[in-house]
Amino acid sequence: VHPFYSPKNSHNAVYSIAKHLGRDQATISIAVTKLRERLGKDAHLAGQVLSIMETLRTGRNIKYQINNV
Repeated sequence: VHPFYSPKNSHNAVYSIAKHLGRDQATISIAVTKLRERLGKDAHLAGQVLSIMETLRTGRNIKYQINNV
């Protein structure tokens, strides 16, 4: 199984993405399949995508505010 492929909730993800982008679910599925194939062939692109995914997962640092002085 390719590291970018996660069958868990994949139908809901495709539906949500298609709805958000105003596209057909089949169009999104085809695009994801092509991207998955390209990531398997292009190590540089795969590294860039992994870096973006890590950045998105990490997010920003949480700023805490203490008001009980």
